[in-house]
Amino acid sequence: MVAERVDLMVQLAWRSRENEEWDRVKELATTALELSRAAGYQAGISGALRNLAFREYIQGDLAAATAGAQEAVDAAQRAGRARDEAESRGVLAMVHWTLGNMDIAFDEGTQALRYFEEVDRDPEPLGWMYSIGGMMRFSVGDVEGALGQQHKALEQFKSAGQRLGEARCYTGMGTCYQAMGRMEEAEGYFQRSLELYRELGNAMGISRALCDLGALCHESGRDQEALALELESLDIRERRGSRQAMTTNLIHLGRLYLKQRAFGEARRVLERSLAIANELGTKPKVFQAHQVLAEVCEGEGLFEQALTHLKAHQQVREQVFSDETALKVRNVELRMAIAASRRQAELEHSKNEELEEKNRELARLLDELQSTQAQLVQSGKMAALGNLVAALAHEMNSPLGAIQSSNDVARRVIARMGSGAPDGLAKSLDLLARNEEVIGVASERIAQLMRSLKGFARIDQAPFEQVDLRQAIDHTLVLMEPRFRNRITVRRSLEEIPPVFCYAAEINQVLMHVIENACDAIDGTGCIDVSTAVADGEIRIVVSDTGRGIAEDRLPALFLPSIRRDGARVRAAVSLFTCQQIVQKHRGEIRVESRAGRGSRFTIALPAELATRAVA
Repeated sequence: MVAERVDLMVQLAWRSRENEEWDRVKELATTALELSRAAGYQAGISGALRNLAFREYIQGDLAAATAGAQEAVDAAQRAGRARDEAESRGVLAMVHWTLGNMDIAFDEGTQALRYFEEVDRDPEPLGWMYSIGGMMRFSVGDVEGALGQQHKALEQFKSAGQRLGEARCYTGMGTCYQAMGRMEEAEGYFQRSLELYRELGNAMGISRALCDLGALCHESGRDQEALALELESLDIRERRGSRQAMTTNLIHLGRLYLKQRAFGEARRVLERSLAIANELGTKPKVFQAHQVLAEVCEGEGLFEQALTHLKAHQQVREQVFSDETALKVRNVELRMAIAASRRQAELEHSKNEELEEKNRELARLLDELQSTQAQLVQSGKMAALGNLVAALAHEMNSPLGAIQSSNDVARRVIARMGSGAPDGLAKSLDLLARNEEVIGVASERIAQLMRSLKGFARIDQAPFEQVDLRQAIDHTLVLMEPRFRNRITVRRSLEEIPPVFCYAAEINQVLMHVIENACDAIDGTGCIDVSTAVADGEIRIVVSDTGRGIAEDRLPALFLPSIRRDGARVRAAVSLFTCQQIVQKHRGEIRVESRAGRGSRFTIALPAELATRAVA
């Protein structure tokens, strides 16, 4: 009797979400949870927790939603209820997607989708799994894949008579068409979604459609219409207390006000959005808010604040997309294919040669994709660095020119006034002269930094060119100087070596990574030696340090991509792997000599023939 009563309450609570009766969802789910726990009914615990987690997700309490959905998954596993587990994983995928934990979101969503595709085939939950998959694919730039998922979802929802799901698909499809530049089709889908949400009386759906229409109008140059739509959408969400959704409106409004050069209004709504996103922990909205705030500060001439927001944007964005999640999707699909092939082989109790060959080929493709993924991570970072250097060079050249010009004027004035000046004036002139020396030194320091930055990023130069490696080392060491200051002594022994033909930005990347690793290996004070030489048909760059060294058993895997834990996150460690790929691309190699507690010695060896011609 308890199980039947609980199951009915769980079902009623889940249906109540369609009418946005969130208080009723909470009341039914809480009662069902209490009864289930008292009776030890694990399936009821799972269903009630899933309903509560979905309510908390809509209300913006993402921490509670994450914990509740995970507990629902665990309870379903204890009860042996695969469908309940899959539905709870679907909720968990949405929460992690909103938080910006893309890897976890894809893994959870894939497991849920696999169940409903291969086992259950119930059209309504299958439709929601396709729709969730479409949203996540769109987030990582797979627009075609996202549109395909939304079409699949729409087919399932129509089959199930699920009109709320149909409305959600129309907004998703409109977003895809907008990204493709097909504005008329996008607006048509947004309008169909808005009409259907209004027929259903679904306020949050209405607010979403209005928000999407506002973004489309803004992109189409219909700014006043866009402003009215975003404000109407924001008003609905404020009255409903949907703070998570409000951040999207506030960012859209910030962009509109920025376009109108209403910097004060733009800053106000963007800082409000950033505060909410930080409180909720929604990283995608955090980096979007920082990005637009950087543009606002730049428009106001507050370049230091603009740079601060730009750095924060880049840092948070890398946390979200550090593993190049678009490739991660393909990796997951390949792993699913491998697993499916293996299950089929086990069921048939035979070693089918064709299936084994397919598994080997899929595993090889997965390795290739992971290798490509690592290179994309690094190339993306280098492109971002190049853009940042270009912006810094542009902004710093004007004040640098002003300082140098003022310094020159002061020097000439001092020279004219110096002869025959009274004592008091002479002292002032002496002070002014010393001040002029300080300005001169500071100006030269800025100029040196700018030359090094430009040299490192190879601004306005061809990607493949003849390069002086000693100059490249000098540029890198100048940029690294703040890391060395008061802690590490750098000794240079740069013998004469010929210029080489190479991909300059990539070689600079190798130098930066190797010297950074040497710096990181030194705890406290120490020394780094950098030398160059030509020997045995090689041009060699040697970087030695007095750091903690590398254990002998770790050396064979030193250049392999690896996974490391950073707090609660898992990250890919690919810097040395990328260095090796770049050097091998130039037909060279990196050699390492190291012992634990005795420091390390990295030798970058390039073929001497690079000095006379390009190596294919």
